[in-house]
Amino acid sequence: MDTTNHCPVCAVLQGDLDESRAEVERLQAIRDAAINQAQIWDGEAKTHKGTVDEVGRILGGIPDWGPVAKAVQAKVDEVERLRELLRDIEPDIARAWRAFYGDRAGTGNDVLARIRAALEGKA
Repeated sequence: MDTTNHCPVCAVLQGDLDESRAEVERLQAIRDAAINQAQIWDGEAKTHKGTVDEVGRILGGIPDWGPVAKAVQAKVDEVERLRELLRDIEPDIARAWRAFYGDRAGTGNDVLARIRAALEGKA
């Protein structure tokens, strides 16, 4: 039986109840979307963690990445040392190339270009 037509207070209360139900539905939808997004992020985080763990196992850095960072830095330092060495001996290589090939020394430009590219980190 509809009493809202006969009772003004009931009509107001019914309107408030309807608005409250609509608000509850809206908030439940937001909550459900937030839970869904959180579950997606959780799955992504687990995937990323799995990838990091696998890389760590390969590099020997789990659970401490310090040794991996030190090994990488050692390789970077070694590459820089070798580049310095190449910079130092590049003129000697060019002279030796010209002395060996004489007039055909122009063909050595390719070798020198590759050395220069290696020195710049482009090789």
